[in-house]
Amino acid sequence: MVSPKHDKPRGVLHSGTAVAGMVHARYWPSPDLAPFVEHYWTVEWDLATPLQRETLPHPVVHVVLEGAEATLAGPATRRFTTTLAGNGRVFGIKFHPGGFRPFLDEPVSAYADRTVALHEVFGSGRARSGPARARARYA
Repeated sequence: MVSPKHDKPRGVLHSGTAVAGMVHARYWPSPDLAPFVEHYWTVEWDLATPLQRETLPHPVVHVVLEGAEATLAGPATRRFTTTLAGNGRVFGIKFHPGGFRPFLDEPVSAYADRTVALHEVFGSGRARSGPARARARYA
């Protein structure tokens, strides 16, 4: 069952300002994933005028699904700014600091201030092997 997360978002600038045509929601992970995942988040918009949104840096990994794209956004050291226009939706998984490390064969710092296609991180449909697979399975 999906459980909404109702506390105020941290690091989302101007999050207290309601915007007609935009909805931001967050959800708790299952108990099995809670050691790794802080929450899931969604943003949906249908806007007549473009809207700029910003978040402060946080040392975490996000997996982001938007349209046909799946990306990994590495830990950020700078403010993130995006412009929402027209209509769309995005779904993300925010990991705890260090929560994504068990799933990688390299340091998370290799992705700092970078956004890369998820298939570049894990390959395109191939089975994982090596230490990261073992850590993920037994973490």
